[in-house]
Amino acid sequence: MDALRRTCLLTLFAATLLACGFAAAQEEPCKNHFILSPSGEKCEPGMGPQQPADPPLPKTQQRNYQGLWWGGPSEAGWNLNLSHQDDVIFALWATYDETGRATWFSMTAALSGPDMYTGTLLKSHVPPFANPSGYDASRITLTPIGTATLAFDGTGDGGTFTYRAGGVERKKRIVPLTIGPKTVGCAWVPDGVTPTTRNSTDIWWNPSAPGWAMAVLHIPDAMIFTWFTYAGDGSPTWFYGMSFDVYGD
Repeated sequence: MDALRRTCLLTLFAATLLACGFAAAQEEPCKNHFILSPSGEKCEPGMGPQQPADPPLPKTQQRNYQGLWWGGPSEAGWNLNLSHQDDVIFALWATYDETGRATWFSMTAALSGPDMYTGTLLKSHVPPFANPSGYDASRITLTPIGTATLAFDGTGDGGTFTYRAGGVERKKRIVPLTIGPKTVGCAWVPDGVTPTTRNSTDIWWNPSAPGWAMAVLHIPDAMIFTWFTYAGDGSPTWFYGMSFDVYGD
């Protein structure tokens, strides 16, 4: 496949660029992933208490929940990867079907209340591959399987993931994944200010081959990634791993 490039969730949000830095998890002012300001188009790494350059937005728009979320150590093995742009969260849910086979769902969730986002869960499928390079994005089918709601505590430290499918509703507690003493934190700054530190936490894809993606959590000297792709029979599957910084970028 062609090389990946980072892009925003929708063309509408193409001017909203994110660049995260690392902050000590115990530092109260840095627990929020992002602090928005009305004119912000880029963000400076948040290494300590920072104030937006412009008056803050309403409370429901101040927090950004982008990153890798999971059910905690007691529910290790599944995750939610979130790309948060303005009032929309694009989510990729890595989970398992009723037979225990890895599968995944996507959702574009709109703001539906204070720190709450709701959308339709979609299952992707492609025809079986005739050969290893037989992926054809034009033949992807998206099937609605239910709805889901992300409701956050408002602290950036946790929330709930409620999904409804097949007449059944289930609710799971979710928290952001952290490794060691540091987590991701940054603050928005006005346009024209260039971030001094790069961070690749986001959902990455190739616009010329839509339908699959690589979700990345960038922590100091390492990246945790979830690859959302398809098995040989065309069914959705995913892989999880970690890479380490050896040669810089």
